[in-house]
Amino acid sequence: MKIQIRGKKINLRALAPSDARSIFANVNDRQVSRYLKRIPYPYALRDAKAIIKKARQAGRKKIKTDYYFGMEDKTSRQIIGMVGLHKISPRDQNAEVGYWLGRKYWRQGIGTEALTLILQFAFGKLKLNMLYAGAMSSNVASQSLLAKCGFKRGGRRRQTFFREGKYLDDIFFDILKKEFKQ
Repeated sequence: MKIQIRGKKINLRALAPSDARSIFANVNDRQVSRYLKRIPYPYALRDAKAIIKKARQAGRKKIKTDYYFGMEDKTSRQIIGMVGLHKISPRDQNAEVGYWLGRKYWRQGIGTEALTLILQFAFGKLKLNMLYAGAMSSNVASQSLLAKCGFKRGGRRRQTFFREGKYLDDIFFDILKKEFKQ
């Protein structure tokens, strides 16, 4: 079952093989990848194809532990970022939220829209109770986005990442279903 979530500026939709070039173009940017835990720089086209394959495999599983969505720009119909739910625990009714957005689209409200749409999906359709996310200590914009969408700062894991010659902390955030204001 292919899920599409409609927003004002973007739609969240399943990834297709034809999305590889737009994913590559948006994430193969040091300013984007420097804040991402699991995405290398430089990012190759084969990396984009691999994430699409992984997303499509996750979508075919009977018991879903991951949802990957492309952020499709409504005007260009291109994928400009990704958002997803990972490590979904049906028993504990929680999941991790992850996202990235191409630099050209920063500070336009798109991240807020994408995060709000994924929260509505997680708390509404999936009936989850809690979502959590992490942001590198250097990624002030991501921390602000999480707070704007209702996440509460919960803690810090020290010196988790080594980027550009220095150690960075991982800042934890979470939100409960009852705290989410649509």
